[in-house]
Amino acid sequence: MEYKYYVYAPIELDRKSTSCVLRYKDGKFEKYKDDAWIDAVEFFSILIGENDNFNEATEDEINELIKSGIL
Repeated sequence: MEYKYYVYAPIELDRKSTSCVLRYKDGKFEKYKDDAWIDAVEFFSILIGENDNFNEATEDEINELIKSGIL
């Protein structure tokens, strides 16, 4: 299974001004923080539709956000 990526983008905020990106694989969420991917089990609510402030993204989009220094 490949990673699925998510970007924090609440209503009225642009994806490029995000403060959080996630990746998900094999039942495990990870958050990008301090130049590394760390475990982030608290984001499971995305999968059941309770947290709709996260939108799916591509790996390229996430890498661009990381390279640009936004995170």
